[in-house]
Amino acid sequence: LPIKPCYYEGTPLQYSTYVPHDIQGLINRHGGAPRFVEFLDNFFDSGGYTQGNEPDILTPYLYNYAGRPDRTADRVRKILATDYAATGNGLPGNDDAGAMSSWYVFGAMGFYPNAGQDVYLFGSPLFSRVEIDLGNSHKLIIVAKNVSEKNRYIQSATLNAKKWDKAWFSHSDILNGAEFVLEMGDKPSGWGNSDFPPSV
Repeated sequence: LPIKPCYYEGTPLQYSTYVPHDIQGLINRHGGAPRFVEFLDNFFDSGGYTQGNEPDILTPYLYNYAGRPDRTADRVRKILATDYAATGNGLPGNDDAGAMSSWYVFGAMGFYPNAGQDVYLFGSPLFSRVEIDLGNSHKLIIVAKNVSEKNRYIQSATLNAKKWDKAWFSHSDILNGAEFVLEMGDKPSGWGNSDFPPSV
């Protein structure tokens, strides 16, 4: 008997964004960064995206690979505000060992890991200050100056008091402790629109 193709807990469209190891290859297949941004915008605006399961929960952060971290900020902020609530049924789907709730926690802190890689992608923090204990007396500190619902866009950043223009960082950047200071504002600034995250 012929085997019928099937997609488990997701649609073909949702799975089409899930190549976390080679996002640049995906961008190339779409015809370049501007076309990829158009694809992502249509994917979200047409209702193709769903927060309720894992196949596409990295997708809001893929704008960073195309030089548009401001669009990531918009998408992440909207998902945090509309798909989650402090109620008994406040998660958008089965938590699956913490997948949904950890997505919220990372989003609220302002960054998200690309699974299986040494890469974290900036979003838009909800908090003005976050401290994470990394062990061995090391901390990751993220300070978001002037952050608010309106001031969701990173204008500039420093890492350990040195200019940081990338909308991503690696685990090695924070392993021995680190402090990011983000200047937030109400309009996209062009920050993070070059030096894209690596693709394997």
